[in-house]
Amino acid sequence: MLSYILYEDVLSFRLNPIIRLIPVFSLRTCGLELHQVWEKLFKNEAIALCTRDLLTQRTEELFPQRKVNTLQSGEFIAINARLLPDHVSLKAIEELTPGQVIVCNDVPMAARLSEHQTNALINTTEGWFIETDELEIIRHDSLKVIRFSWDLPGYVDSMISIEKETLDFGHLSESFSGIHQINPENIYIHPTAIVMPGCVLDATDGSIIIHAEAKVMPNCYLQGPLTIGYGSTIKAGARIYEGTVIGPICKVGGEIENSIFHSYSNKQHEGFLGHSVVGKWVNLGADTNNSDLKNNYGNVKSWSDGHQVDTEKKFVGLTIADHSKSGINTMFNTGTVVGIMSNIFGGGFPPTYLPDFSWGGAESLELYKLEKGIEVAERVTLRRNVTLSEAEKELIAHWYKIASTNEISK
Repeated sequence: MLSYILYEDVLSFRLNPIIRLIPVFSLRTCGLELHQVWEKLFKNEAIALCTRDLLTQRTEELFPQRKVNTLQSGEFIAINARLLPDHVSLKAIEELTPGQVIVCNDVPMAARLSEHQTNALINTTEGWFIETDELEIIRHDSLKVIRFSWDLPGYVDSMISIEKETLDFGHLSESFSGIHQINPENIYIHPTAIVMPGCVLDATDGSIIIHAEAKVMPNCYLQGPLTIGYGSTIKAGARIYEGTVIGPICKVGGEIENSIFHSYSNKQHEGFLGHSVVGKWVNLGADTNNSDLKNNYGNVKSWSDGHQVDTEKKFVGLTIADHSKSGINTMFNTGTVVGIMSNIFGGGFPPTYLPDFSWGGAESLELYKLEKGIEVAERVTLRRNVTLSEAEKELIAHWYKIASTNEISK
């Protein structure tokens, strides 16, 4: 029987720091995480997961019903977790025959391996890769691949279209009053969601999806494509523009455009956030703003795993990783990257690269104490009835040990 494996490849490190504490397949470009989209495309087939050695225990916690870092016997299809799960990728994978591998810009993206070719999928401490020497190479250089964190917002539009195909609920209930809908046939709201009077839902350019238990407070403007996750709250008067994903259990307000919030993160107050990626358990203080376009309209430079990169994009905002926070009136420049467990505050623009465990801002930076970071993270997660696991604490401690040897601590 043909089975499926989703694996983190050895180039996944380019997505750091947004994947310090989660595997690549837990990222989202719509209301579903990447692994969930693949499951839907494969008609709910169970998918085994292969991750970096460092994340094995944490991945087993997140996915207790899945096989983790265990190759299955028999024929299987191995899929690079950075390959965008859309219909083009699905078609290319479905056309594979045993012994063939899809290569996109010289990087293996998927392979169909017979029982005797299992050793072509190789594990290293940094991730997995497919050895192509004995496989037939099928080139698909036009496939969409997640290379860096700033790629994620660019895929929201197409991925919300796929999310829409998976919904088990329909359009806005007539029981809601005082709501102005534009293109209502493209608006999908779960029966347990609440949309309060004075809201404008504009689905002219893409679908608006509001999941179960979500609440949209009065006088909000929502523009599709947009998805609002389970249990999230949109604060009164918010302006949420196209290409935005609000994950589960988030609270957001102010002005947001073409940005992705993962779960349990907040931006409750005024301030602009554009072309940005927000990790889990992040809190952006009141009047936090970011720039997503340079004054000279040139390409934005940003940071990948601590190295500066020309994004080749005009619009790139903030990437802020798990358990990080900003104080009131914080200003982030174009292409800024904030590592995990950081606390950024003070006047002026902080550096565009703020390593893991940064404490401070434009005037000075120091290393945030591990014990304090863990204490705050436990306090924050308990407010949402979530316990910070020992595996996650060990991961945080691992990255702290590395952060303590870099320049921020000197």
